[in-house]
This record gives sequence, C-alpha cells and structure tokens, in this order.
Amino acid sequence: MILGQERDALAMRVFVIVNFGDRPHCSHSTIKRIEKVFKQHQLDYSIELSTSIEHSRRLVARAETEGYDTLLFGGGDGTINSLLNLVVGKPFTIGIIPLGTVNTLARTVGIPLDPVKACEFAVTSKARPVDIGKVNGRAFICFSSIGFDASVVHKVPEQTKLSLGVLAFFLYAIRQLGDLHNLPQFSVTLHPSGETHKGYSLILSNLRCYAGFNVFSLSVDSGDMELYIFKRNTIPDYFRYAHGLFFSKQNLSKIYEDVTHALVKSFEITCEKPMFLQVDGEAVSSGDNRHYKFDIISHGINLIFPEPKPQSEQIASSQA
Repeated sequence: MILGQERDALAMRVFVIVNFGDRPHCSHSTIKRIEKVFKQHQLDYSIELSTSIEHSRRLVARAETEGYDTLLFGGGDGTINSLLNLVVGKPFTIGIIPLGTVNTLARTVGIPLDPVKACEFAVTSKARPVDIGKVNGRAFICFSSIGFDASVVHKVPEQTKLSLGVLAFFLYAIRQLGDLHNLPQFSVTLHPSGETHKGYSLILSNLRCYAGFNVFSLSVDSGDMELYIFKRNTIPDYFRYAHGLFFSKQNLSKIYEDVTHALVKSFEITCEKPMFLQVDGEAVSSGDNRHYKFDIISHGINLIFPEPKPQSEQIASSQA
C-alpha cells in the first residue's frame, strides 16, 4: 500500500460496512443511492449491513480474505472507532460515510456529510496517512477524555443520544455538574520528559474540532496530539473552562493558570480510584481503570480525506 498517492478508481475493490444496528436513519433507500455510485464508477464492491461488533469482525476478516483494498465505514464516530480497532495493522485504505450523531471526524477533515456525496468523494479522492492514538491498547482516531467530559459520555443513554443528538450531551453535562464529588484527582506523567501534573479532567485530541467548536490547532497527520489538563473541580471552574475552550481563540494555559497544555506522543495517568474514560465519543473501560497508558502512532492508518488548504488560502477564505 502506497501512502498519499492517487489511486486508480477502476482498480479499487470496495467493501462497505454500514452500522445498521442502531442507526435507523440509514434507510434502505440511502443504501441503494450509495450502491448507485459504485455502479457508475464500475467498481468491484460489496455493501454489508453490520448488526454487531462481532458481525463487523467477521466482515473485516472476509474483506481481507477476498482481497478488498478499500474499506468504507458507514456510521458515526463511535462506529468508526469500533471498526478502526478491527483494521489497525491491516492493509486497507479507509473511507468514511458519515451517518452518526455528530460526525466529528468527517466535519473536521472535510469529508462531505451527505452519505452519497461522501461515497463519491471516497472513490475519486486521495488516501493520506493519519495519526491514531492508543490507550491501553485500544485505538482511537478523534479524541479521548478522562474525568468530567468522559463521565457525561458514560451517562448519556444511547436512545437519548439518537433522539436528541448533540443536545443530549449538553443536557447530561448540566446534570453531571451535580456529581463532581465523584471525580477523583489523578496524576499525569508526560514521556519522555517525566514532567508530572495533577488534574481532575483531561482532553486529548487529534482533531481541531471538539464538541462542534474549533478548539485545537494540530492536523490529523502532525505526529502529535494536543492535551489539556484541568486542575480544579467545581461548577464555576467548569463553566470557566467551557467558555475558554469554545469562545476563546487562545491557548487556555495562557489564560488560566490551572490549565496545562502540551503536545504529546506518550503519557500515563494513574489514580487511586477508578476513572471515567471515553474514546471517539464512546464510553469504554480499557484494562485497568486506575492506570491508562496513551501512545500516539504517527501515520497509523491510511484515510481518504481532502488535502488541507495552504495557509494562504485559509487566511484568504477567513477574510472573505
């Protein structure tokens, strides 16, 4: 597999895995419209509707056995994370068909949000190397958090998320403010420097966008991820942090002395009590929930996404 080069569309063999277990808005008519794209491009393709992670595991194994080179994942950020963990280290190019609640990855890297347009984009565009993270061996591509943000993700029922979308997270965030006493303080050790910090909440991101806002500055292929550690744990503090994250254009560590910012490749978190963890918007418990080891894998997968605009174009478009 050659990273970052043009692919011959006619030579592509495309295997599509659509999350059909909890995405009722992915209708059969949408599947038919997606199929039409592949027929128009005269591609060798297979579209499969997955009803569980075990079903997806069998489908990935079949795609590899039958020699498909391109996997398209249809679902939201959580589906993408689940499927990512099935394909890391395998010789696939990955594409995204956004069908989720927030679709953070697609929005951030510029993949069309319309599923048919996303398929058209996938079969006519370039694959590029993208960084991934791992926490206790579990891979993620978008973001991870521990503490308050993760506790909200753990508490939102799946049906509420599907019904209310992003609003569900804001409603449960307000509810979780009354339960801050259950968030333990943890210790973070950055590698290789050995620098240590204490905190109650932490956000690690591979994307510029977080919760619908442009919060971070790195691109998905920078080789690093951005880390914020929040050192206080009261309701006024979280309102202050949220305002700074979503409405300030500055690095929060330059505004608040109780916030640490770092570009990281590896770090560990330890705590005397269990910690909430989420990756790519999914509530998880990875191994020992009193100890988490994070590592950034530079160019860990090949993802189909638009070429970033030159900085001069970005400045021009922002001034237009």
